Amino acid sequence: ILVEIEDINSILGNLEDEFDLRDDEINSIYERIDQIYSLKYKYGDDPYEYKRKKENELRELLSKKKEFERLKKDLEKYENEIRKKSDFIHKERIKAKKDFEKKVKEELSSIGMKDVEFVVKIERKEISSTGYDRVEFYIRTNPGESLKPLKEVASGGEKSRILLSIRNAIRGELTRVVIFDEIDQGLSFAAAKNVGRKLKELSKKNQLIVITHLASIGAFADTHFSVRKRKKGDSVKVEVIEVKEEERLKEIGRMMFGKYDDGIKRQVLNFLSEVK
Repeated sequence: ILVEIEDINSILGNLEDEFDLRDDEINSIYERIDQIYSLKYKYGDDPYEYKRKKENELRELLSKKKEFERLKKDLEKYENEIRKKSDFIHKERIKAKKDFEKKVKEELSSIGMKDVEFVVKIERKEISSTGYDRVEFYIRTNPGESLKPLKEVASGGEKSRILLSIRNAIRGELTRVVIFDEIDQGLSFAAAKNVGRKLKELSKKNQLIVITHLASIGAFADTHFSVRKRKKGDSVKVEVIEVKEEERLKEIGRMMFGKYDDGIKRQVLNFLSEVK
């Protein structure tokens, strides 16, 4: 028995020597254990499942990259098409500019605005749905003045008459509602009559609403409304009344002469027959 005990002690001694670790080796083992726990926390219990998940994500990213490249090519294609169409529109605008200016000037001259200079300016801007041109109308209402943007210098009546001239110069097929306010401002009876004829022509393809104080314009209307103010107590009530037949004759007579009688009625009837 003693011999066996000695053998066992010898074996244990050898094992102790074999597993006698230094402190730095022990620390290294602990560090590896910490790394294992850290990786387990990050990637889960099954690292192969994590690998499969990341491979799937990579495939999705590669697929999205291909889609991005496709969309990028489509964008370049459409941008080229837009540039080509914008170039075409620009050339057409330049080509039409002088003829359009001439037609507007002729229209303006026919309604008593002979001294008005009308110019279309075309400048480059960022590309949009209407091309890369910025188009603005400039006018000179009196000789010697500089050209200025229409929106800055024209009065309400002038703007209405210029708009009428532009619409008649375009002669577009597009049906729309156009409102003319104070278009009769500063016009003589004869000039107003020319304006009335222009409005009548324009109304064949557009719905016009014209606010006027002159019979020489109102007489051309298909439908005539009278705006009347009625005082009621301390307030004023505004009424818009459609006038027909005899009432319309009276309204036009009052607009022309400030009154109405049988003699004026005959003149109104003669005038209406002229403008039909």
